[in-house]
Amino acid sequence: MYALRYLAAQQQIECQVEKDEELVTIAFTLHQLRNELKRIGHGYNWREISEAIEILSKASLSVGFDVGKRQFEWTGTYLSNVRSMNKAGGKVTGE
Repeated sequence: MYALRYLAAQQQIECQVEKDEELVTIAFTLHQLRNELKRIGHGYNWREISEAIEILSKASLSVGFDVGKRQFEWTGTYLSNVRSMNKAGGKVTGE
């Protein structure tokens, strides 16, 4: 997640913020993410990165807090909507 946040902050990947819906959309390639991870000392292959993204899209996060006498709770996934595509005729491989 840090690597994606860094790439978005450096405007190296497309990032859109929908303020009304509190939604952030980012578009990146596995190549961009892999290069950033490599830069900060993590040498993961394509399959490991894809698997990590899939896990984050299915992992649940729940945050609760009190404000005065009211209690609030937010539950969702780290990555709520993951879409992927390959170049025409491309194959997904471990490298």
